[in-house]
Amino acid sequence: MSSTKSSVNSRHRPISKDANAPGHPVYGVTLSPESIEDMASTGWPGSKIESIKPLEAGKSFNNKIYFLKIRHPALGVQDSVLKVNGTLYDGDKVQNEVACLRLLELYCPEVPAPRVMAWSEAGTQATFVSPNHAETKALGEGSAGNTAGWILTSRLPGKPVSTADLDAAAISSLAAQLADIVASWRQRIPFQKHGGSMQIRSTVTDNEGIALDRPCGPGIPDLVIRGILVEEMKLTDPITRIHDYYRLKLDNKLQLLESVDILERNRHLLEPLRKLRDERLLELSFSDIFTQTGTPADTFVFTHYDLFPRNILVSGESPPRVTGIVDWEFSGFFAPMDEFLDDWLDAGDWPEAFYTTFLKALEEKGVATPVGGVPGDGWHVAYWLERTIESAAPWWLLPGSLSAEQNEKALEKAESVVKEMLGNLGIV
Repeated sequence: MSSTKSSVNSRHRPISKDANAPGHPVYGVTLSPESIEDMASTGWPGSKIESIKPLEAGKSFNNKIYFLKIRHPALGVQDSVLKVNGTLYDGDKVQNEVACLRLLELYCPEVPAPRVMAWSEAGTQATFVSPNHAETKALGEGSAGNTAGWILTSRLPGKPVSTADLDAAAISSLAAQLADIVASWRQRIPFQKHGGSMQIRSTVTDNEGIALDRPCGPGIPDLVIRGILVEEMKLTDPITRIHDYYRLKLDNKLQLLESVDILERNRHLLEPLRKLRDERLLELSFSDIFTQTGTPADTFVFTHYDLFPRNILVSGESPPRVTGIVDWEFSGFFAPMDEFLDDWLDAGDWPEAFYTTFLKALEEKGVATPVGGVPGDGWHVAYWLERTIESAAPWWLLPGSLSAEQNEKALEKAESVVKEMLGNLGIV
């Protein structure tokens, strides 16, 4: 399988946690008021920007975000969100989010997700869309010098869930609401024979393409599934088997472990990790997961991949109502358990009572989850693999963000996790 992935992820360049300091992904990233005015007037002649409010520093890691009020000649004032790429990702991230939001609009219109209004992969031209029309236009002089990709969407009401405010009634209600929403996209958006992120202007020639039963709508000339955006893996060939999906992710981590200086302490893990990738992985069976989830063998399921409280918007109280799900930039088609593995591995964002109630509610709606529908080795193998992959080259060890002592402790903990998971997977 060929790849255009660089040998070292950009995520492992020196990165600051301080949004106002050099090295942070959004440091220096901006769109001037003139650029924003130019974007609006180019896309909707006669429109005006009534207000521009940037999201406060530190609230977003990968993007610079602006809240806009745009006055359209025919539609009146519309609240919108402009999300500008930070320095870690390119226009592929914009394309993937556009594709994911389009699929939701087509297959799950009741899901409270943003609606795409416009996007630009590189800042020099933009595609503006309505339900039945799309037009790509060159941006004017007001946007000169901007090379960052961006996406403009409708703004959803509500504010992120505050887990500290959740009582038993709120937990029960929000869990049921979120289960309804997640069941919708897992059951309505068709399974895919290729796994990963999506591109809508692909140069890849793919006779098989994406398996949908309806066109994706205006503004999308092509649609393929290639690579894994969150891992910064750019692939020219599709991922067609679950074994290859895990092998490629392992290979990606091995390259980082071999090449990133900050990870040198744990390079003695390379040999057993290579054994897992080259030998043991082929012996593992994922048939239980496919059988138990009702998913055809070696297919991939539409997945949000980041269902944490910060991305769930709610309004009202007693109980609160889910009014929005945001941040679809790393969504795509992934292994059947990935939605739950991602949440499970980062346990602590949701209260345990919420997460358990959410999974049980999904089970009642016919979606197999770790609490019942996927018992035994199927779930365990997927969990052990993901914990191995996550800890082999931990993304959270941002160069320059930890002291030497903190880094040593973090690598020691990662080593312990990898050894435990390898033992569970039969690697001594």
